[in-house]
Amino acid sequence: MSDDYEIKYEFLENYKYASDYWSPLIQDAQVYTLAAAGYTWSDKERTKFKQENREPIEFNITRRPLSFFSGYLRDNINQVIYSPVEGSDDKTADQLTKLSYHVWDKGCGYDKFLGSCDEALKSGIALCGVQMDYSKDFVNGDIGFFTRTYNSFYLDPTFEDIGLRDCSFAITRDLVDKEYAKQLLPFVDQEQLDEIVYSYSDNKFMAYHPNFTSLTRRRGLIAYDQYYKMKSKSVKYLIDLDTGFYRELTDLPKDDMERLKMGIGRFESMRNDPDFTENMHDIPNLEIRDVERPHVELNIMLNGELAYSGIDRTGVTERYPFVPILCYFEPSIWQPSLRIQGISASNWSAQRQFNKRHMKILDMMDTVISTGFKYLIGSVPDPSDMQQSGQNRLIGVSPDAPQGLDSVQELKGSGGDPALMEYQKILNELTLELSNINESTLGADEGGNTQVSGRLAQVRIAQGLMGNRKIFDNIEISQKHLGTIILEVIQNKYPAGKVERLIAEEPTPQFYDEEFEQYDAVVKQGIRSQSQRDAYYYELLTLKRDQIVDVPESEIIKALSMSGISDLKESIEEREKQAQEQQEKVNAQELAALELVNSQKIANLSLSKEREARVLADIGLAQERSSEATSNLADAALARAKTMVEIDSLNEERLLKLYAFMEQLHAEETALEQEEEQANAEKANNIRVSNDIKGEETPLNKQQEVAQAPSLQLPEV
Repeated sequence: MSDDYEIKYEFLENYKYASDYWSPLIQDAQVYTLAAAGYTWSDKERTKFKQENREPIEFNITRRPLSFFSGYLRDNINQVIYSPVEGSDDKTADQLTKLSYHVWDKGCGYDKFLGSCDEALKSGIALCGVQMDYSKDFVNGDIGFFTRTYNSFYLDPTFEDIGLRDCSFAITRDLVDKEYAKQLLPFVDQEQLDEIVYSYSDNKFMAYHPNFTSLTRRRGLIAYDQYYKMKSKSVKYLIDLDTGFYRELTDLPKDDMERLKMGIGRFESMRNDPDFTENMHDIPNLEIRDVERPHVELNIMLNGELAYSGIDRTGVTERYPFVPILCYFEPSIWQPSLRIQGISASNWSAQRQFNKRHMKILDMMDTVISTGFKYLIGSVPDPSDMQQSGQNRLIGVSPDAPQGLDSVQELKGSGGDPALMEYQKILNELTLELSNINESTLGADEGGNTQVSGRLAQVRIAQGLMGNRKIFDNIEISQKHLGTIILEVIQNKYPAGKVERLIAEEPTPQFYDEEFEQYDAVVKQGIRSQSQRDAYYYELLTLKRDQIVDVPESEIIKALSMSGISDLKESIEEREKQAQEQQEKVNAQELAALELVNSQKIANLSLSKEREARVLADIGLAQERSSEATSNLADAALARAKTMVEIDSLNEERLLKLYAFMEQLHAEETALEQEEEQANAEKANNIRVSNDIKGEETPLNKQQEVAQAPSLQLPEV
């Protein structure tokens, strides 16, 4: 790091270089800014008007287009969100976005940023950046925002990039009292700040506060200068040549660095070993490389004395902690007053001509005397009696005049020229045309129709602003760069405990990954303004109404902007709770009914099993009875055979009677057996039909053959 003398010398040289270049721009920007405030005439011209008893009239016709652009920005400014790219960590991006919302809201970020935009619209350029505020959190600090007007900073004249990547230095000035300087610099020895002397004058930034010398003597103000210098710093990185990922090794201990080099050497030997049979893609292809990286050094000077030299307290080292906001920017033009311009630069001449012509019209109108009197001197006791109201003029004529009252001749003015009146109208419309806007852009219908839908008016405004798209693009680019700076400051200055307290979530492991913004997130713009929220709300309603997406009611209510939203949410939550309880009761009833149906099915199945077992038992009994009948038949046949043997000795008549009796007995037994078999078959058939209806298999199907088996028949003897 350079010593104090070298830093001061370099500061003075760069200040002189930038001051000489930007002086024409600052002078013109001062004129245009004053014109935007309604101050067109110079001090010399105003003095001349007073000597001529003429009032310097100022009609501020530039304010209308400026107010339109300012209002449009406030109505359409977007939020900066961190959106993950494909395959990256959604949770980490969501946490960073939530914390970004907190930073922008609590740090008054939108107020400061929009204020810088207003300054850029008038002068052509302004700065907006972040700084650490230790007023509430004196340990870690909070992110705060600041703005710098065109006359309080100098940039490297050769810069062409809005992100200031090609800007070699930047100088800013503030006028603060000593106590506030102590709050801004808690890391500086307070005794050193107490030794700062007042009555300091260096004739720098005279367009910022020309009376700084008297202020520092009477009000105790000191010059708080910040001198940023973009340098180059050699940084060691561990690089994965296959994936492109890298990790900084600057703070790695020496022993760990040696072990890392040994490991990389072993990997290299394994890749070069022809006997190595494993997959070569599994071996990391690593390399340690020294890379020249940009490094911003900050030097803070209080009344010309160096008070601090190092990195910015935000921890941002590779970029400036601020971004320029530009209106019209032409890098190819070297003249500073033409290179950067605001909207006021286009309207200043029209406003000046408008005021000049209007003063001429008033002069002509004043030359016409509506009423008056001519009188001889001494003929009226009190001439003021004839001058009571209006533009009455009194002309006293001496009694000795040769022609009496006719000695005075009246000179009549020409009055207001209609051509001048028409020219004033042209100048008034010209201020809008020079700003690339018209009455339709302002929301008025060209045909005078006041019954124009809001959507049609928005479309006309959007179409009318296409000619000014470059201005809004420059502002959006600045906002994105500022969002990237905020992301880096959050990772540098917000510890895990503070993050968890602010977003009520524990930060993810990737939250503090320095390469997250480069590989895993992109800065996009979200919805912030009232008109954007209203448009988002109506889009949700359209999706819900057209049944494109079943949008939850809670999301629609969340997008609704109205008073009493908390009461509405409580009412909806109560209704949802009641609906949930009712649904739980219905579910319980349906579950009970289902259980009842299942129990009935189980009972029917049990009854079916019971009937099946009973049928099987009946079949077995029938089989037993059939066997018994068969045995009885066999016994009867045997007895019959014996009887036939015995009746051989009987006579023929008795033999015939006995035979007929036996045949009758056999026929009765056969009929009884057939009736029993038919009854069993009918029972089995009924059980099979019942089971087929229920779709269940039973062992009865397997026993049908047994039930249908024919009875044992003995041959007749």
